[in-house]
Amino acid sequence: MHPVPRIHKFGGSSLADTDAVKRVARKIVAERDGKEPTVVVASAMGKTTSRLLDKALDISDLPPRRELDMLLSSGERVSCALLAMALKEIGVDAIPLSGPQSGIITDDNHSAARIVEVDPTRVREELARDRVVIVTGFQGATREGEVTTLGRGGSDTTAVALAAALSGGHCTIHSDIDGVYTGDPNAVESPLHLEHLSCASMAEYSRRGAGVLHRNCLEFSEQHDVEIRAHATFGGPRHTRIAPDGVIRYSDHEEGLAGCFVGVASHGDNLRLRLAASDPGRRAALEERLDGFERLTRAISDRENTPLDWIIHMDDLEESAALADDLREEFGSVLSVTPGLTTATVVADDADSVQRAARLAVDALQRADVPTFGSFRRERSHTWLVPPKQEDDALRAMHAGLFELKPGMVGA
Repeated sequence: MHPVPRIHKFGGSSLADTDAVKRVARKIVAERDGKEPTVVVASAMGKTTSRLLDKALDISDLPPRRELDMLLSSGERVSCALLAMALKEIGVDAIPLSGPQSGIITDDNHSAARIVEVDPTRVREELARDRVVIVTGFQGATREGEVTTLGRGGSDTTAVALAAALSGGHCTIHSDIDGVYTGDPNAVESPLHLEHLSCASMAEYSRRGAGVLHRNCLEFSEQHDVEIRAHATFGGPRHTRIAPDGVIRYSDHEEGLAGCFVGVASHGDNLRLRLAASDPGRRAALEERLDGFERLTRAISDRENTPLDWIIHMDDLEESAALADDLREEFGSVLSVTPGLTTATVVADDADSVQRAARLAVDALQRADVPTFGSFRRERSHTWLVPPKQEDDALRAMHAGLFELKPGMVGA
């Protein structure tokens, strides 16, 4: 029986320049136990993907997605080739493989493809030759050979998919922070470090604006029973474990201290579409057009005259501005469009905890004089629309309301 390989993923900030690439190569060697089989998934260096996208936008306001995938997928190939060179330079045999060479098979949804199968035959063959396998993240190919990219957080998804295919059981995601916190340290005071939480809770946290991991990789992790360990690339041993059956635990607190609140997060640049009182036919037509986007809970009603609100995250739909224009033309004055709104969210581990968190958050927002313009609730979160200029005020107030008195923890 072949040894189970270790799967590591390094993000763009960890591979910002050639000196950083060399440091990552030395780290891989230091953490490799002898010739332990190792697979490394690499993102594009630093801001490479953003620079490539800017070049595309210099050519076209709306670049064709197939050609955009061909362009953006080149960034990861550069970092993988350089990392393999750096490993060879210090005496470790390594081989860079593209996503398609590694057996990452996707659907044909260019720019936001989903992995449908992983055939790791080539990866296993190279591991059997005692090579470190460096895989380009963020990309794959259709069964017809068309190059695709996986969208935001795609390299994380690549790492989790390879861990599942290679029976690794877990993978380690390296970034510039040592795991997951109850709030953005740049926005809130003294956030708690999360030692352990579930994939479902982390997916909701990511969906609502938290960084570190993207929801697509977490959904894949839960489906395929892969544990994720979020580490700082060049930090200490502290990290966050995200597992399908994970329970919330906070680091650096007395033994046995546990909780049910995950944290607070925000998401900027949202578009609100409100349909005023309308006949059932127009209402049904708009609901069909906006299927899949957020709808405010308070708008759910069987009464025909109840206004309906939808919230669209601008990064969920590249053509959202065009969609808004199309809908204005189709529905006229009965549809109002409000761009530039910010969401502020509390995330918890279950529905009961969300209800408790929402009460505490509302009280905190009122004390901080932060106005809200509607809200919606999901199984693991409650979200408010707040003024963009008061985003940080909202986060600080909600975080203090949830965590300064440690509600939801043992003994509360």
